[in-house]
Amino acid sequence: MAPHLRFTVDDLWLFLMVNIWALNLTVLKVVFREMTPLAFNAARFTLASLVFAGLIAWLEGGRRLWIEGADLPKVVLLGLMGHTGYQLCFVLGLHLTTATHAGLIFGTTPLVIAVLSTLKGHERLAWPIWAGLASSATGVILTVSGRQVQGGRALSTLGGDALLLLAVLLWALYTVHSKPMLGRYSPLRLTGLSMIAGTVPLVLIALPACGRLDWGAVGWLSWGGLGYSAFLAVVLSYLIWYRSVARVGSARTAVYGNLVPVLGPLFAVWLLREPLTGQLALGGGCIVTGIILTRVRVHRPAAPLPRAEFSV
Repeated sequence: MAPHLRFTVDDLWLFLMVNIWALNLTVLKVVFREMTPLAFNAARFTLASLVFAGLIAWLEGGRRLWIEGADLPKVVLLGLMGHTGYQLCFVLGLHLTTATHAGLIFGTTPLVIAVLSTLKGHERLAWPIWAGLASSATGVILTVSGRQVQGGRALSTLGGDALLLLAVLLWALYTVHSKPMLGRYSPLRLTGLSMIAGTVPLVLIALPACGRLDWGAVGWLSWGGLGYSAFLAVVLSYLIWYRSVARVGSARTAVYGNLVPVLGPLFAVWLLREPLTGQLALGGGCIVTGIILTRVRVHRPAAPLPRAEFSV
């Protein structure tokens, strides 16, 4: 019987999700023209954490807002890695580089998670994944070493790119170390509570920036961007992700995450007029090739890549 394609409502939701994530990189670049990255992120994650707390209380019961005593330090550590540290590197890195670079660099997240999972003994990598790692590493080198020109002047993106690479590593560590705890807590509960734990230091770090920002001078476009990023890119996208994992499985869901490094740069080139040089296109091609190689199946069954949702 010939293979056939079958798309459902779940696929439409997932396609909406990756478009929200990809567009969010461009939205943030626009918002950062009026709001500092730290102040923006403090407001964004305060809103998202409140919504997640409400969702956990509503969907899982009020008592589920609590974590067993032995697991509390682990949840706090996950929050510091996957939300405080990751988000600081993400917003500051994005502020110092282009949305195009950010979209391509975040495309390496599943591969970094695969390497860390191997080092932790969670899985064994087949040769296509090693080839994908090599291809993506080449793509990252081409991406971060390219010379960007905007507004007739050279733009140095190396510092921002380095912070984004660190953000990818922190998110990969968060994903790998959260895996054992998903056997005891639901993804919604673990994500929401670790987000709340990570938001507290995010807000404390951002207090000076919040005090210096003239909130009354922030325009409607930036407020709209804040709402988009908090409620769509974080809350709604997480709910779509976990709903899809429950309905169609993690493997099919994770495939859609691979569209972010393709759609992110396209939005940035279209809406921000960011330049797309030959070297950058080649680097993006290497990264996408690396992602495709991770989906290749060999005769010996290999353990699937762990879920690698993007939190942007």
